Amino acid sequence: MTVVDAALVVPRARQRQLSDKAPPASRALTLLPLAVILVVQAVISIRILPISPASGDEALYIYSGHQLISELWNGGGSPYYETYFSGAPVIYPVFAAVLDHIGGLILVRAASGAFMLAATAGQ
Repeated sequence: MTVVDAALVVPRARQRQLSDKAPPASRALTLLPLAVILVVQAVISIRILPISPASGDEALYIYSGHQLISELWNGGGSPYYETYFSGAPVIYPVFAAVLDHIGGLILVRAASGAFMLAATAGQ
């Protein structure tokens, strides 16, 4: 660590100490934009839950999940979805297929919305 790096580290540590002692009202004001974004995302997501039919991507994720589950139980092969899907291409389609079997498209969309809100809140 150089002298310049050490000079930069001290003010950041001091800034963290000062922000920890901030009054609750100012901390609430800093979280207000995040709360607004989460509410807007939730309202938009809830509006489309029961209304629209499954889009092509939703249907493909759910269908591929059913295929992967069938492959696990019965053997055989399915198309290599992991080369096409992003994210967790072997986990999410199976999870979506299980939710589809339990509660249909509404439950799949609700779980997807919960993941979206958790990802936004974690940022």
